[in-house]
Amino acid sequence: MNAKRKPASPKDIWQIIRGRYTWHLREREFDRSHWWEKAPNEDPIAACYELARRHPLAEKPPPTITFPGTEPPIPLPPLSEFQPSLHCTRCLAMKSWLNLTDSERTKWKSSIRKARGLDLRPDESVCRNLTSLAGSTIAQRRVEAAMAPDSLLPYGLNTSAFSLYFDPTDEEREAAIAKAALEAYRQGYLLLAVAPGLATEKLQSVVSKNYREHFRSDSPPKRSQRARWQDWLSLISEFEDDELKRGGAKNQVFARYRRTVDQIRFMYRLD
Repeated sequence: MNAKRKPASPKDIWQIIRGRYTWHLREREFDRSHWWEKAPNEDPIAACYELARRHPLAEKPPPTITFPGTEPPIPLPPLSEFQPSLHCTRCLAMKSWLNLTDSERTKWKSSIRKARGLDLRPDESVCRNLTSLAGSTIAQRRVEAAMAPDSLLPYGLNTSAFSLYFDPTDEEREAAIAKAALEAYRQGYLLLAVAPGLATEKLQSVVSKNYREHFRSDSPPKRSQRARWQDWLSLISEFEDDELKRGGAKNQVFARYRRTVDQIRFMYRLD
C-alpha cells in the first residue's frame, strides 16, 4: 500500500511560484545587464520588452503535441505559433533591448500589438470607415463581374462592364455595408454611426462620449494603482539585485514585481 503523499506546505508552494518568475536568473545565456541604469530609457516599448522577456511564459516553448493513434503521429504547432507576441518574445528573450537589431525591434513591436498600458497597434488597424469599405467592395465586385467570361459581347466586352459607369444600387450598397459591418463586429470592433457635416470639435466630443459609455459597463473595477511603464525597469533592477546579491528579494518586492510582470498579456491571433 502506497503511503499517502504529504501535501505541499505553503512555503513550498510559495517557492514554486517564485521559481516561475526567476527562471531567467538561472539561464546563463540570458542577458541580465541593467543597461537602463547607464543610459536612461525614454522608450515605453523598450521597457515593455524587458518586462515581457522575463515573463514565465517566455522561458521555453511547450513540448510538441501529437494526435494519439495516428501513424505516423501528426504534430500540432506549439501554442506560441497561435500567439505571435509570445512566439516572437521567446525567440528574442535572451537578448536585451540594446542588443536587438532594428529589424528585430520592429518585428517584436508589430507582434505585441497591445499590452497593459501600451497600444502599439497601427492607426489603420484600430479604426475603419465602413462606408468607404462598402464602396470599394462594390467596385471590386463589378470589376470581377466585368471580367467574367460569360455573357460576352462583340469585341470581348461583357454585359457587366457597363455597370462600372453607374452609381451603386440601394441593394448593392446595403449588402456591402452589412457585410463590412458584420466583419468588423465579428473582429470585436465597436460600431458607431456618425452624422455627416459635424465640426471637428463636436465629432471628437460625441465619439469619445459614446466610446466611453459603451465600455464603462464592461470595464473591471479599479484595482490598486499599477506601476507605470516608467517604473518597470527600476522595479526589475530592484528585484533582480535582491535575488542575486541578498539571496532572495523581500516578499513585498517580489509581490510588486510579480503583479507588474503579470500585466503582460500575449494575445492570440484572431485572423
